[in-house]
Amino acid sequence: AAATMLLAYCNIASDADRATIAVTRGRSLAESLEITPFSLCWWNLRLGYFHTHAGRYEESIAALDKAAEIVTGHGFQYLVNMTSLLFSYRSIATASKGDIRATRLCCNRVVAVAEGRRPMPRWHAAQAHIYESCVSGNLAAVAEQGAVCIALAKETGMIYVEVLAGAHHAIGLAASGQRRALAERLAQQRTLIRDTCFAYFEVEAALVEAWDMLVHESRPRGRELLAAALRLARDTRAQHGNIFRATSIFRELLAEAFDAGIETGYATDVVRRLGVSPPPQATDRWPWPLKVYTLGRFEVHVDSTLLTFVGKVPRKPLTLLKAIIAFGETGVPAATLVDALWSEEEGDAARKSLDITIARLRKLLGHSEAILVSDEAVTLNPRLCWVDARGFLELTNPPGLGSAAGDAARRACALHAGPFLPADLDLPWTMKRREQLRGRFIRLVEEAGLTLESDSRWLEAIAQYRGGIDADDLAETFHQGLMRCYRALGRNAEAMSAYRRLRQTLSVTLGIAPSQQSRALAESLQRESPSRDQAG
Repeated sequence: AAATMLLAYCNIASDADRATIAVTRGRSLAESLEITPFSLCWWNLRLGYFHTHAGRYEESIAALDKAAEIVTGHGFQYLVNMTSLLFSYRSIATASKGDIRATRLCCNRVVAVAEGRRPMPRWHAAQAHIYESCVSGNLAAVAEQGAVCIALAKETGMIYVEVLAGAHHAIGLAASGQRRALAERLAQQRTLIRDTCFAYFEVEAALVEAWDMLVHESRPRGRELLAAALRLARDTRAQHGNIFRATSIFRELLAEAFDAGIETGYATDVVRRLGVSPPPQATDRWPWPLKVYTLGRFEVHVDSTLLTFVGKVPRKPLTLLKAIIAFGETGVPAATLVDALWSEEEGDAARKSLDITIARLRKLLGHSEAILVSDEAVTLNPRLCWVDARGFLELTNPPGLGSAAGDAARRACALHAGPFLPADLDLPWTMKRREQLRGRFIRLVEEAGLTLESDSRWLEAIAQYRGGIDADDLAETFHQGLMRCYRALGRNAEAMSAYRRLRQTLSVTLGIAPSQQSRALAESLQRESPSRDQAG
């Protein structure tokens, strides 16, 4: 009883050190035959929540499964508070894992047992709706749901429940852009937690405040607030135990921290300890378990370490990885991979070769869930794997207007270091992806360069075109842009040098001459040069 009560207190007070002591002592006591099923059920409930705080979700679910067995085996399902907690705790674990279906099922159970009950079960039901909205990405709905949760929390008379409800409400207000209401809610929350064992909720309040500033007002100021919030989290060893850890806001804040170089050591620890999934905009600065570079080179990084081989290179598994990426990474039909890599083998033998190679690739990457197989299709797990080609395509999708578009274009250009899988130009199944990426890159550089030219920002345009040429020196429009910019600056000699480089590159690589447009531009430059020299 003492260990269970101490663990319950440490869980809600986010006191990891004392919680560990309670678990260590309580675990051995829980093995005693003298412990009643009722006490053992409560122990496993609190133990499950403890493991969720620590990011050990499978252990959490295992403990909660034991509690569920006791509940059904001894008729405790009629104890509403116990049942509500069981599925509420479980939903945080499943939500933190990103399991939407399991979370929804747990939340439905919480709602079902609360119907027509006292305030506490109804509060759990209101919170369950919030959990479901958080894990499904419908954060705006949490604003209204949070208000309901707060009203029910006041009826329970429990400060901790009111603090939780306030934290939920703040998430919804931030996501729905209700900035004034958010400021009022955070002020109320800070008053409520001041000088209590719930003061650690200040970290969540500060993070929500930082996100609001980043999204709605000032990115530099938002980053300052984010840095302060993460320093506080680091110094107080925050557990991030609330459902906030499973929201897109939390993931986006961590991605921003990595991109800005803010508390990256602490942020990396949080991602790995809590199993935080990357948001769609996460770059290669996120601590991905796997990173694959295919543009201008082929490299595989496993847990931030470049994959290298002393002896024989496992070519078939690596070729399979390349093929999965070339065919789109998601839902690649097994038959497509078989045709590309084992066309010379018979049907059953070819499929067996694919299965064996998938197993070898999983072992090589050190993460069995990196390669997913379902419904005769193979997928590179987007929760574990970052691929530069996918990142480039996402950045070059229409990102919006203004500075956001310009920032995305700059990041995309930096990412495109060269052609897709340059050592595999002779493999026919790489061509479609390569041309897709090249076409997108050429269009991106052209649009950015022409925009700079229209604003007479000639030096910036020159830098843009030079960067494009470094990545793809066969793109004739880049050379033309360079010639136009030098011409506008009166540097015709450099413009002609750019033309000669183009002519040499096309002749040596493709055996062709520059286009009529390039030749006409060069002839125009030559006609202008004498007069400009004379004028000088």
